[in-house]
Amino acid sequence: PGDVVPGSGDAEQCEEMSMDVIVNGRGAFPGLVPLCYAYLEVVGCDGAALERIDQYLTLISRRASGELPTAATWMRRIVADHPGYAKDSVVTQGIAYDLLRACD
Repeated sequence: PGDVVPGSGDAEQCEEMSMDVIVNGRGAFPGLVPLCYAYLEVVGCDGAALERIDQYLTLISRRASGELPTAATWMRRIVADHPGYAKDSVVTQGIAYDLLRACD
């Protein structure tokens, strides 16, 4: 029943959205994170639990928006910006060492 059938006109009700919009919302579309906050308010989530959940929802929101890079993106940047990287997809021992040091 909820499937979009090609040629049925249902496709006109669909819209392509970025991960940021799906997670954080835009315009009339509320987004998943705001829906989670609304749910927590409705069920009367206690302060300690809300504080902990807020940390996770903030992380998810920032990752979806691109404000906070993923670990993989961060590592790719470290390698790509390393003075010893020759843009040849080879991660030398020196680059790997510096990457591990950056993780510390």
